[in-house]
Amino acid sequence: MNKVIGDKTFISLRDKYFNLRNKNVYGELSFRERINAARDVKQIAMQNDYFLYRREQDSFSISDVNNKNGSPSCKVNLASNDYLDFTHHPQIIKVGVQYIEKLGVGSGSVPMLSGTYKIHNELEANLAAFTGYDSSLVFNSGYTANYGLLTSLLTFKDVAILDTRVHASIIDGCVNTNCIYFSHNDCHSLQIAIQKAKVYRNKLIIVDGVYSMGGEIAPLCEIIEIGKNNNAMIMVDESHSIGVMGENGKGTQSYLKIIEKVDISTGSLGKALGGIGGYVTGPSGLINLLELTCRSYIYSTSIPPANAATINKALDLLESGDENISKLWSNIHFFKESLKSMGHNTGNSNSAIIPILISDDEKLMGLTQKLYKKGILVNAIFYPVVPKRQSLIRISMSAGIEKTKLEYVLNQIESDSKTLGLIKSAPKKMKAL
Repeated sequence: MNKVIGDKTFISLRDKYFNLRNKNVYGELSFRERINAARDVKQIAMQNDYFLYRREQDSFSISDVNNKNGSPSCKVNLASNDYLDFTHHPQIIKVGVQYIEKLGVGSGSVPMLSGTYKIHNELEANLAAFTGYDSSLVFNSGYTANYGLLTSLLTFKDVAILDTRVHASIIDGCVNTNCIYFSHNDCHSLQIAIQKAKVYRNKLIIVDGVYSMGGEIAPLCEIIEIGKNNNAMIMVDESHSIGVMGENGKGTQSYLKIIEKVDISTGSLGKALGGIGGYVTGPSGLINLLELTCRSYIYSTSIPPANAATINKALDLLESGDENISKLWSNIHFFKESLKSMGHNTGNSNSAIIPILISDDEKLMGLTQKLYKKGILVNAIFYPVVPKRQSLIRISMSAGIEKTKLEYVLNQIESDSKTLGLIKSAPKKMKAL
């Protein structure tokens, strides 16, 4: 780091950042005070080399286009959710170019008016078939899919029963309903929560299939059983599992071999599928409801036709058993086991998200910046995004990263972790699988 930031300064900066997100504190400030507080947080963070947002990505590659030898001059992106490297897949790129030349770069309207093309309808049919549901609806982001679904479906007379670590889009989408939270991946806590929810006629249990910070999988089999026994519908966000988990990347439900699908499944088109957008899949009646009432769908421009075409191609590649899935899982196993051999704690991850748990926030930021200066892009995640003392570096693995680059990254993590006192024992010799 260019400057050494003291413990007190760092804690003050963290608290100022938290206050921007704390409704009680934020609500007491005038507009000018809110603007000035945000300016101060950014200025202090940038002055001390701790501003880790909006880092330009042009020089950070996933696919090895230029440098294949894993030398210190290479740039490695381990912060992208492009798990299958489909944004660089030649067949997908070819389809995208063809559709841009044919239909242009945008749809030009909302889907309910003139923004629906044949390729959009084909994508919705393909998503429904791929995920095993009757019907689907495509949104222009995963956020608007979750937010729109929940604000349309739930009212102040209903209740959402949420895992404490569901995505922010789900929490925001429950703004007009009642919420009861249960401890993360804790079915006993869910049982208690659902008993509290008995006063409500309509109950919806909501979980992530794979959680975005720790990469752990929801215990869906048990959750489904609890939902059935208590007359509750179940919704699963498959954003970080679609394309990664299960047979041909069909998601968590496929991975866990669940035969009877949960009631509603949502997901992102901008992660493993390599595009942009989000979707809701479920019974056809639900999709009809969203078409008629969902404001984030009705009033948002549809995704570009070329994007719909590239995602269709991605689904075709997954159905055919694209080799990038096996490449991804080879990288996941190699990297995670190597981190463990160093003495790092990777939590309960069993997905393409691999956390390095570091309870000391300043050391977390220090390691992140040291790696960045060596051409390695990773994400530092800390409170209030995760609970206190559960800060982590989130590694997002991709099929497009060569083993030589992963070995380079692991060597730098080991060296810098020792310098910061995060690990003590010498790592075992790392060999690519």
